[in-house]
Amino acid sequence: MTTSTTTRTALLHDAAFCPYETLRLFAQEHNNKPHRNGALASFCGIARAQRQEQKPEQKPGRESGHQEKSSDALQSLYLDCYPDMAIRSLEEIVCEAQTRWHLDAATIHHRIGDIPVGETIVLVACLSARRNDAFDACRYMTDMVKIRPPLWKREQTLGGEQAWLDANADDSRRAACWQKGLSTREAARHIS
Repeated sequence: MTTSTTTRTALLHDAAFCPYETLRLFAQEHNNKPHRNGALASFCGIARAQRQEQKPEQKPGRESGHQEKSSDALQSLYLDCYPDMAIRSLEEIVCEAQTRWHLDAATIHHRIGDIPVGETIVLVACLSARRNDAFDACRYMTDMVKIRPPLWKREQTLGGEQAWLDANADDSRRAACWQKGLSTREAARHIS
């Protein structure tokens, strides 16, 4: 008797997961056509210490009007969701990518709950015969993950301050470009 194991295309994790091991297992499970699959593209999002509303650091030699205090730095993020709705939304994103590009497999793993700075928030991976399909689909899925699933993010600073975050305007603009059917390169010109 043969048993078949099917990997879900989208998973929520309420505890830390190793993106490298997850990616290795994904590639091992789905790379059953080594003569066909020539590209594995992935994106790993990691919780950073910088608060969302702050601008990235300026280049050396330029004055910044804001001096970040150590109490302003993030200690952690907290992501909340409706799990069934979030999984369904993530699976829809994967299906859309598989329809739009020639992919042999794709997956999204997303963390929920308390996420300390430095830990993985999301892993997106695409396996394809060609690198352009893998890169473009990975970029699309990553952009859609930022705005579509019903996930709510709260920052907690080292000083104890907590704030729920609104959607990032750049993420919304990127998603709008994809929804208009623009390619990765065309969308990048509209955002940059």
